[in-house]
Amino acid sequence: MKFVKKKYFLIKTKNVDEYIRLVDKRLGGFDNSTIAGNIKLSKNELNVNADVPEFSYDGKTFLNTHLESKGGLDSLLTTISVSDIGITDSLHLPGSKLTIASKNDISDISLKTSASKTISDAELNARIQTLNDGVIIHFFPSSFIINDKKWNLKKDGELTIRKSFVEANQVTFSQNDQEIVFSTEMDELTDKTNVIAKLKRVNINDFTPFLFKDPRLEGILSGTITLKDPFGKQQIEFDTEAENFVLDDKRIGKTSLKGDVNTQTGLIHFRSKADESDYKFDINGTYNYKDSSDNQMGIAFTGNLWLMCNTNYLSFL
Repeated sequence: MKFVKKKYFLIKTKNVDEYIRLVDKRLGGFDNSTIAGNIKLSKNELNVNADVPEFSYDGKTFLNTHLESKGGLDSLLTTISVSDIGITDSLHLPGSKLTIASKNDISDISLKTSASKTISDAELNARIQTLNDGVIIHFFPSSFIINDKKWNLKKDGELTIRKSFVEANQVTFSQNDQEIVFSTEMDELTDKTNVIAKLKRVNINDFTPFLFKDPRLEGILSGTITLKDPFGKQQIEFDTEAENFVLDDKRIGKTSLKGDVNTQTGLIHFRSKADESDYKFDINGTYNYKDSSDNQMGIAFTGNLWLMCNTNYLSFL
């Protein structure tokens, strides 16, 4: 009979939140947690099971996390289940399960979540290759549901993230005639990479609730959004057009919106035009979301408009 030598360990915590924050101020929780496992020296194998009632990182909360991990010298299989992940007050991912199978520098991941008020069942499948200074993520067919609409992540899209470099190769999300395609290109003036999102007939009101509740926006959006210098002084440029645009139950119609956002200063330049029978206007303006003074917004416009000074947005008559 052959005996396999094992070494067992068991860790139980009580009130450790304050000590955890000494490691990283963004990290908290881990009270009343249990971590158990064993080491098989003859097989160079480590097995770990953990149960964490609650922890948080950078404002995101994780409830009832259970981890099972089994690894050796060149491979690792990990399964993590979480009863609820809180991204924001209004965005939660309940019943999430993450499976990671790693060997050498390649990891296959599968992430599944169950239904919430805003996102129904979602599934992400990808292969991650670890580099010296980053990762290559190759996407397999995946899907998620927003407002009872199933979005598909097409296969063979690829995303490369390295130090001061990012490259996206036709990462495409689609839902019937709606489509969002992410790609990258070199900036002719700066020789730095720009990340580009091309939108085709995207339903605005499917996504704006994740960002803000007021004002309420509706319509079908198409156009291009460009993120310049993502690892440096980020700037966002947008050139879009909305069909059947609605603002707080007021139908504006076909509306164009162009502009740019300077993330360093907080200054937004924008120009919007509409030429419907009831609403005709041409707006040029600026808005600084980092400015708390009374000079936060400046607008020049022509048309049938009324500026609601106490709400920081335009209300149309």
